[in-house]
Amino acid sequence: MSDIISEAFDICSDSDYNDYFVISKKEVEEQRSNAQYFYDRVEEHVVALLPVCNSPRMGVCDYCGSDIYPDQFLPDIEKTV
Repeated sequence: MSDIISEAFDICSDSDYNDYFVISKKEVEEQRSNAQYFYDRVEEHVVALLPVCNSPRMGVCDYCGSDIYPDQFLPDIEKTV
């Protein structure tokens, strides 16, 4: 993944700061493929984390249930505080 980022950064810098920049169709296709691969891996990671971050389970983000709605969001174990 770091190789993909480094290569994209180099191309971006070259295209921004060089007066004349040419890139081949093959390089464009490679960058597009790399971008799709990168996006898919990041999406998998984010989607995998969503249930954890939004979980009312005890210990996740120090969530210990709700005092306002005690029956709506129940932790897995009893509150010790």
